[in-house]
Amino acid sequence: MSTHLSEDEIDDILYCARANELQELRECVDAASRKYGTEGARVVVEVVDAESGNNALHFAGANGLLEITKYILSLFTPTTTSGSDSTSNPTSNPNPSRHAFVNAQNQSGNTPLHWAALNGHLEAVKVLMEAGADVTVLNQRGYDAIFEAEMNDKSAVVEFLLREGVGVDRGVGGGIGGAGGEGGSGEGNGEEEQEDVVVGVGKMDLEGSEVENMDVDMRVDGDEKGKEKVVGERDGV
Repeated sequence: MSTHLSEDEIDDILYCARANELQELRECVDAASRKYGTEGARVVVEVVDAESGNNALHFAGANGLLEITKYILSLFTPTTTSGSDSTSNPTSNPNPSRHAFVNAQNQSGNTPLHWAALNGHLEAVKVLMEAGADVTVLNQRGYDAIFEAEMNDKSAVVEFLLREGVGVDRGVGGGIGGAGGEGGSGEGNGEEEQEDVVVGVGKMDLEGSEVENMDVDMRVDGDEKGKEKVVGERDGV
């Protein structure tokens, strides 16, 4: 069932997810569930930023917001954690899979795990992995979550993912231990290494990264909520 959430409803849910407003997030999701006669999982699956392709889990993972992350994942019933739809587009499937949602990629090909890993949010990484996050997914630059963490000196995350990740030898990050070494130095294609957009409200911890700052107006119900700092990608993707 398609909810056809309004732009304001989508903005409200994304704002609450990135601003760590758990109670408000619950209320927004519950209100949308009642309005459209559908489950909370379907609501959050359809909440995607039109410009970046980010969903609420991307923002929660990027900032290491554990309670937000756990709440979003709790909306998916155990019967939808895996199955035949696990690799399908979660926004178009009538029975949303938690596995597909957790591994949803934004416009730059990054999953919530990419974001949590590159920012060194180990506990968030653990929660996402328990929910079925795939460490071998590559973004548009050809990097997996391990590589992003390694390039940002998040050694605890790298060690955890190398130890717990399934099939890491297929990904670029796994190349640290022997996947042909492609991209291991970030210089394989002669292009400058790229970090993903990391969005937070007064919370940016992409340490040592060379990125550009942008101001983005956040509005809920038509009222300006103030400006949050957004760390943008170097190449403007």
